[in-house]
Amino acid sequence: MNLHTVICIGSNVESKQLNVAEIVAQLATMFKHFRASDIYENADDSGLGNPYANAVCCGDYDGDFDSLAAFAAQREAMYGRTPHSKTSGVMPLDIDIVVFHDCIINRTQFDKDYFRQGYTQLSASTPLCPSMPK
Repeated sequence: MNLHTVICIGSNVESKQLNVAEIVAQLATMFKHFRASDIYENADDSGLGNPYANAVCCGDYDGDFDSLAAFAAQREAMYGRTPHSKTSGVMPLDIDIVVFHDCIINRTQFDKDYFRQGYTQLSASTPLCPSMPK
């Protein structure tokens, strides 16, 4: 059974490219059939902070949602994210689970231009999931 999951990663601090690349590498060890977009930059849509480095990753994840969410929260904290990061415009690391086991669970993120850029790159040659829109 394929349990397709799509994650968006972002960072807007000085080490943003490295932060995103490190998380991509870590996720690659957790997923089967793992693929990642290029790391690309987008403006901070809140207008508060620096441009973001983003990447979108996908693959088959056999674990449960809680374990993946815990991984994301732990890594965000480890990289210096605080409860005030978003409102201050400084985001050391943001990991969003957008699709989990073939279900869009974060429609807001799914519809954002910065997510769609990486998602489109990954799905250009092969749909990420037949049931999900391109």
